[in-house]
Amino acid sequence: MKNQIVRWKHSLFGEQASGLSFDFGWAIRVLICGVLVGCFAETNGWGQLPESATLNQAALNQAALEEAEQGDDPTVPKNDLTVETLKQLSTNAQSLLGSAAEAVVSMDGGSGVIVSKDGWVLTASHVCVSPGRQIQVRLSNGVMWPAKTFGVDRQKDTGMVKLLGDHVWPFVKVKKQIPVQPGDWCVVMGYPWDTERLKTPAVRLGRVTAVSQNRIVTDVPIIGGDSGGPVFNSAGDLLAINSRIRLDVNQNIHIPVATFTEQFDVLTRAAFVRNTGVRKKEVIDDSLPQKLGRNSAEVRRTVANLIASKQVSVVRLVPIKQGVPQDNQQRDVLGTIVTESGLVVAKQTELRLPVKARVNGDWVDAEMVAFDRTTDLALLQLKPKADAKFVPLPIDEDVTKKSLVGQLILSVVKSAKDDLLTASLGTIMVEPQSFNATAQRQDVDLGLVLVKQTRRSTRATGVDISRVYPESLAAQSGLRNGDRLISINGRDVVDAAGLAKILAELDGGQQIRFSIRRQSELLSFRVRLPARLPLVWDRWGGGPFSGRRFGFGTVIAHDGVIDPSDCGGPVIDLNGKFVGVNVSRAMRTTTYVVPAPKVQALVQRYLRSQ
Repeated sequence: MKNQIVRWKHSLFGEQASGLSFDFGWAIRVLICGVLVGCFAETNGWGQLPESATLNQAALNQAALEEAEQGDDPTVPKNDLTVETLKQLSTNAQSLLGSAAEAVVSMDGGSGVIVSKDGWVLTASHVCVSPGRQIQVRLSNGVMWPAKTFGVDRQKDTGMVKLLGDHVWPFVKVKKQIPVQPGDWCVVMGYPWDTERLKTPAVRLGRVTAVSQNRIVTDVPIIGGDSGGPVFNSAGDLLAINSRIRLDVNQNIHIPVATFTEQFDVLTRAAFVRNTGVRKKEVIDDSLPQKLGRNSAEVRRTVANLIASKQVSVVRLVPIKQGVPQDNQQRDVLGTIVTESGLVVAKQTELRLPVKARVNGDWVDAEMVAFDRTTDLALLQLKPKADAKFVPLPIDEDVTKKSLVGQLILSVVKSAKDDLLTASLGTIMVEPQSFNATAQRQDVDLGLVLVKQTRRSTRATGVDISRVYPESLAAQSGLRNGDRLISINGRDVVDAAGLAKILAELDGGQQIRFSIRRQSELLSFRVRLPARLPLVWDRWGGGPFSGRRFGFGTVIAHDGVIDPSDCGGPVIDLNGKFVGVNVSRAMRTTTYVVPAPKVQALVQRYLRSQ
């Protein structure tokens, strides 16, 4: 991986990039591979051919069939993906993070990337807000540095910021044109809300699903705070800048770097602004992520053998009524076998006790024997009718001591068919750490954005609403873009901080009253809050989310998208090693994992108590 931090000797814009796109082949081999897999099945702890071999053979064949059905689709590249290719992508991402992190900065709730030795920063127009603003930029070493916003093009969502002072900056080289096509892999960096206080930017991998002149669409989840952050291709070239999202977590929109290079002269003007807003209702083919994304049939087929090898260690925990398991897949949750004696770890707040466990196609009684409040993990004991030796996932004690950031990992999740298991591919975004600060900042979300005020008028009352999100509490109550919010429950609203203070004291289920001014008319609107208050994180979509989402102590954060009922299932790396147990689908960009050594410590503590 070439070094992306370019020192003073390089110019701002270089030669045209050669680019890198995988020449992935096609799926007849997949069908042959599906036949061969069954020949290598191993026996399980009961001395029989594990049902998992049959189940995952079906999953392998299903993925192959889905690929075959897409064989004549011109929008689907013919790829020849392997596990080794995925490992190389992880290695490239880790190398890129090491070389480019110094140039990725955060500012005003967004991100940016330095692209010249004298401190020009590419970002999104909505991060700049307007030209001529004095702002503070946080560098990768945590230092706050003064800067000024310059050109803003709201039509294309492009903007430029200049770091002030006489300083030679590390920067990422910009090329005028970067070849890109659907199916290409990419690396996204930025400071999403739950990691915005970190020095090193979060890193995520995914695939390009659509390309047009002024936008690139990927399935790499981004959220508030990521806007303005860089997108690199697999070769490490700066490909695009994060712009905006659709509610579908797989549809994330980025501005090609060529759009910035074409505008460079005007964006570096101190007063340039184009006021036409970004087109909101963009037509994007909803089927593209399934065809081209990081969890397409092609990717699931590639990792099917890894998942098959873990099926004997994963159980479905099904609530029972009068001794009979309920036939309701929405109530099924996953558990991970951690001892030969049949101890299973699962997410406690997802369980509906009593439960039975489905292990390799057989029903086994299960009893909860312990619960750890901090991690929200429960231990259950399997109780088969006959003596049995179960197959636990081996614990990698060194997992948290390794360089994890940028690694692709696999969450074992339920398939839509019978007892099949499949995988959700994700990226470990940051080093393992406690995200308790996030839990303390669960701001109630009414679904509105206030106009930023540079100074407060002593005569003006209230504050203008710049945006009301569709289907939000504010929209349901009747508020509109451009309304002036005067008070909530009779308490004056003078700025965003004041609004946050009022919202912090609200309780679920209560009725609240908005007083607003619409043009010259004073109006009052009422809305009843739901029992579970919506959080600000949720306005970007990506749910459903776990009931308990935050506050688990030290966890691993990855961007894999799973269903809350898949929490309790294992996470493995591309070598098949046990990384940990999914414990929370927390927000659009983030799923939390209790690391394997921490799971092992809980198990050992329970065993010592017996």
